[in-house]
Parts: sequence; structure tokens; C-alpha cells
Amino acid sequence: MEMSDIEIGWRDRLFMNISMPVKMLLPGIVGCLGIVVLCISNLYALGVLSGGDGVQLLLSPAAIIVFSLVVVGLVLFLSTGISQNILPLLKHIIDTMQQVQRGQLDHRIGFSGQDEFGQIGSAVDSTLNKLVSLINDVNGSVEQLQRCTHHIESASSDLDDLFKTQVTQLADTTSDINNIQVAISRGEQEAQRSLDASQSISNQFLAVQENNQQLTKDVDQLRHEMAEANQSSNVLTDVSMKVRDVLHVITSISEQTNLLALNAAIEAARAGEAGRGFAVVAGEVRTLSENTQNAVSEIQTMTKQLIDTASTLVSAIAKSESSVSEISQVTTRSTASFDDITVAYNQLLALNEQICNDSVETLHLCEQSIDSLEVVNKLALDCTKSTDNVVRAKDELVTISDCLDASLESIAK
Repeated sequence: MEMSDIEIGWRDRLFMNISMPVKMLLPGIVGCLGIVVLCISNLYALGVLSGGDGVQLLLSPAAIIVFSLVVVGLVLFLSTGISQNILPLLKHIIDTMQQVQRGQLDHRIGFSGQDEFGQIGSAVDSTLNKLVSLINDVNGSVEQLQRCTHHIESASSDLDDLFKTQVTQLADTTSDINNIQVAISRGEQEAQRSLDASQSISNQFLAVQENNQQLTKDVDQLRHEMAEANQSSNVLTDVSMKVRDVLHVITSISEQTNLLALNAAIEAARAGEAGRGFAVVAGEVRTLSENTQNAVSEIQTMTKQLIDTASTLVSAIAKSESSVSEISQVTTRSTASFDDITVAYNQLLALNEQICNDSVETLHLCEQSIDSLEVVNKLALDCTKSTDNVVRAKDELVTISDCLDASLESIAK
């Protein structure tokens, strides 16, 4: 039943301005007044009040009958009017609340007045308007939360791809350094043979020179790959900062959702029995908001660990670049030494000794570079694990968002 189906006449407008207790007592009051008038008339007729013999009647029997009929008619009029005023309003309120219970939140009581029904209609309509506004706000917050989780998923995917590329590059760099180490070891052996057999020294010099050229190429390649690794680490730090910014947005949304849930619980409490179901839903929304805040806190901790790990990775790469630079310098000195050997054979023994010393130093630096790369590789694996933790936290946020959607759907049903 819509409010437009209820016809409100002058009698309804009169009764809507009378309070409910007065409405209930009005027929009895009119009946009592009629009885009092009849009693007074009879007492006058009997002479009790007039002090006479009671011969003269105040009202004739016909007048008494007419007056009684008027009183009875007035009582019936009032009773019928009150009944026709109350029952349609009650039925309209019941129908409206049943429609709201089925999820049709656009229905309203649609009337107001000075009596209790008018106050109920005004209060229920105001509560429904606030509830619809609250549901719209919560729905908007859920959509924003879903967009944030999508951004986290995209950032996590980019981080995972970046770490996989980083690990592959580190493996290639380690292999290159091992090749350098093998080449330097072979150069050392060649220099030692030069000391033992001067007859084959020219050929040995050429072989060592070729090895040094290869070493220079490998060192240049290694330096290039370390620069790419450093750039990848910086990108990792930037992405981690973006994840942290997104988490700040999610925290703000969660706090707003918690506040909206609290307001919903307050409004439901004001509505009394009719708002009990909404109070339960508001409690569930508030619980989900708190779970969201806890999940965001865990993600923030993981993101901080990820940023710290990325900083450590950058530092390790910087150390590796320093080691590679030293290797490059040693290789340059070795090349210069071999050039001097081709010019002055008389300095052969001194130059061979220098080559041996440089080779030993280069091997030591290669070992240090390998150790540094192992540390960097371990850090990259740790970053990958941290990224997996971020992905799991993102899945928890998606679950919470789905729960909020389900709660809103349960309200709308």
C-alpha cells in the first residue's frame, strides 16, 4: 500500500492533531458527559436538585430519547473515526516496513503529524534516509578499496617480475666473474711458464694478452650489468614507496568505514526494534573494517621490510660495482704491463713477476665479487619472499572487500 492510496479527510486531519491517549479516552468522555446530563435531568425531574415535588420535568421523554440517541451517535461517530484513522495508518506502516525488510529501501511512511503515528512516520522516514545514505557511503568505500587492492596486485606483479629479472642478471654476472677468474688463473699459469721456459715466452705473452683483452670485455660487461642491477634496485624502492602510499589510502578508507559503521549502529539503536537488524549489519561492517586495518598494518610492516631489503640490495650492488672497478683497474694495469713487455724484453722477469702478483690480486678480488653477488642474490630472494607476503596480504584485502560486498547485498535483499 502506497501513501497515495490512503484518503485523508477532514476527520482524519482533526484526529491527527490529537494525541493517542486522548483519542482512546474521547468516546468514553463523551458517553460519560451524556450520562451525567441524563442523570441531572432525571434528578431535576424527581425534584432532588430543585427542592420541589418533582412534578415539572426538565426534559420530556421524547427529548431524553433524542438526546440519548444523539449521545450514542456521537460516541459511534468518534469510535468509527478513531478506528478509521488508526487502522489504515497501522496497515500502511506495517506494509512499508515489510517492503523495507525485503530490501526495497526506497519506500517511506510518507506522513507526519502531532500524534504518535505522525512522530513514528517522521522518525522512520528520517532513519531510512540516513540508512540509505550510509549504505551508499559504505558501497563507495568498498569500491575504492577494490581499486586500491587492484593497484597493489599490479605493483606486486611488477615487483615479482623485477626480482626474477634481477636474479637472472645476478646469475649471469656470477657466471661472468667465474669466467674472469678462470681466465686470470690461466694467465697466472702462463706467466709462471714464461719464467720457466723463456723459449716459448713470446707465444705465452700473446696468449696472456688475448686473455687480458677478454677479461677487459668481461669486466665491461659486468660493469654494465651491475649498473642495470642498480637501476632495477632503485625501481624496486620507488615501487615499494608507491605501495606504501596506496596502503595509506586504504587505512584512511578503513577508518572512514569504521566511523560509518559506528554511525549506523547509533542510528539503528535510535530506531529501536525496527533497527535491530541494521545494528547487526553495522557491527559486522565495523568488524570487517577492523580486520582491514589489521591487514593493512601487516602489509605496512612487510612493505617496510621490503624497502629495507631494497636499500641493502642497493648497498651490496654499490660494493660490487666498486669491486668490479678495481678489477677493471687491475686488468688495465695487466694490459699495460704486457705492452711494456713487447717493447722491452729485458724487463721480462720483472714484468712476469708483476703479472703474477696482479693475477693473485685479481683472483682475490674475483672471489670477493662472487661473495658479494651471493649476498645480493640472497637479498633478491628475500625481496621475492617479501613480495609474496604482499600478494598474500592483498588477497586478504580482497577477501575483506568481498565480505563487505556480501554484507551490502544482504541488506539489499
